[in-house]
Amino acid sequence: MGIKDLTLARFAADGPAFLDAAGRDPGAAVRATPGWTVDKLVGHMGRIHTWAAQVVRSRTQEGISPRLFPEGPEDDPGLRIEWARERHAELLAALRDLGEDEPIWTFSPNGIGRGRFWMRRQAHELALHRWDAQDATGDAAPLHAELSADGLDELLSMFLPQMTESARQVSSEGATMHVHCTDVDGEWLLRFTAEGAVTTAEHAKGDLAVRGSAADLYLLLWNRTGRDAVDTFGDTSLLDRWAEHVRI
Repeated sequence: MGIKDLTLARFAADGPAFLDAAGRDPGAAVRATPGWTVDKLVGHMGRIHTWAAQVVRSRTQEGISPRLFPEGPEDDPGLRIEWARERHAELLAALRDLGEDEPIWTFSPNGIGRGRFWMRRQAHELALHRWDAQDATGDAAPLHAELSADGLDELLSMFLPQMTESARQVSSEGATMHVHCTDVDGEWLLRFTAEGAVTTAEHAKGDLAVRGSAADLYLLLWNRTGRDAVDTFGDTSLLDRWAEHVRI
């Protein structure tokens, strides 16, 4: 399945699931973001969807701040959910009209990127926050395996190399961590140095090996769950420092 088909199928499914969970208990606390309720998370996602839709529809070549956009109706969680439902539909329509290779502004280091950047970023953000909302209000359904593997690649190959100081806190002496999906294709070697982290997609021995399903690895490295669901071999203190310092 191509990246557009994969990401938009998951985006279409995770939007209603996210909002259905929010409707069960808007006041529930979100574990991953202390101080946030599910209602606050709905406002956040509605803002992000409004911002991303504006970026995608305009095909802008210059940056636009998400802070320019509202978080929906205040003091009425039900109205905010319906507002967010409309914002999700608008972004889905905009993404469907976007070509994977169309040039467009992104917040990656390169600035101008391709349409696929927005497809995968919005699908991953929604999938993770769908899990957050379901976790807060009941049982969280598993993340999609193939989407999770792509999300791991985004996290490890795009975000982590930009997080120089966070990576140094994990290790500044060349320590390595090998991340290996056991259910779908995907493995990466992370090397932590004084200059930050370097990620390569390869099979190699690391000071720490972390193996598990793509979904479990994704939740672990996004600091949603602990290491109980994965297998670890070697220096697990790297994961402890990751959980403390690698935050997006």
